[in-house]
Amino acid sequence: MSRQSKDGKIEEDPTAVDVNMKILSINKVDVINMEFTLDMYLRQFWQDDRLRWDDKEYSFYNDSIAIPAKKDNLWLPDLFFRNGKQGYLHEMTQPNYLIRVDPSGNILYSQKVTVKFACQMQLQTFPMDTQICDMNIGSYGYTTSKLLFRWKKDGNKVPVELGEMQISEFNTPREKEIQALDCTKGSATSTGSYACLKVIFKLERQLGSYLSSTYIPAILIVTVSWLNFWISVEAVPARVSLGVLTLLGILTQGMSVINNLPSSRSRAQAAATKNWAAQANPSRG
Repeated sequence: MSRQSKDGKIEEDPTAVDVNMKILSINKVDVINMEFTLDMYLRQFWQDDRLRWDDKEYSFYNDSIAIPAKKDNLWLPDLFFRNGKQGYLHEMTQPNYLIRVDPSGNILYSQKVTVKFACQMQLQTFPMDTQICDMNIGSYGYTTSKLLFRWKKDGNKVPVELGEMQISEFNTPREKEIQALDCTKGSATSTGSYACLKVIFKLERQLGSYLSSTYIPAILIVTVSWLNFWISVEAVPARVSLGVLTLLGILTQGMSVINNLPSSRSRAQAAATKNWAAQANPSRG
């Protein structure tokens, strides 16, 4: 929409693009590389008066038309993911995108995509940790004077829907816990101010598998090490053997945990494991 300023110049309002999405699955939460992967339907809505026909000779035709074949001939928003590391558009049978235009020039652009996002994870309380990860959406080239992204408000529907899913090692986030925010005010850079939308996920790790594979075996190993207190002081081979086996068991458990952590964290975890092993086996030697 255009308007005339006080000095007589014609000013254009920024194009408003409404966004919503449906997350089909969270395929993987990778602690080692600090990333997570999503499958989703990404939908964008905007109006282009150049494509409307409700006030022209074709106004008798009231149905929307799908024109995916004309994608290269249309203006499309330059939406990108600021914290995206890798992604692709699904192309099984046909490229999975839809472009639909109604008589008023309203456009729906929908895509099925898989995207891998970076997430700075805090692992101090691993494996009893809860990670806060986000998806940051923005315009790559158009400043806010040209293009704005907004979350689409459609009655009681939330702009970010969740499909039925299960996530390995984590509890599935609830739809009500997902935050869809407008972060445009804080997205200015040295090249200008750009539109920004953010989705925040809360991922809580399941403790069950670590109880059975790490905690309970470690408790049993430490309990066995206490048998040294009931072994005769003169039975040196028995005391040494029991102490060495206990230490090896603790170190093996520690290494299995280290292999599931980023390398920078592993060094600290290895030191902690050695200290734990020394304290857990006070009677060694």
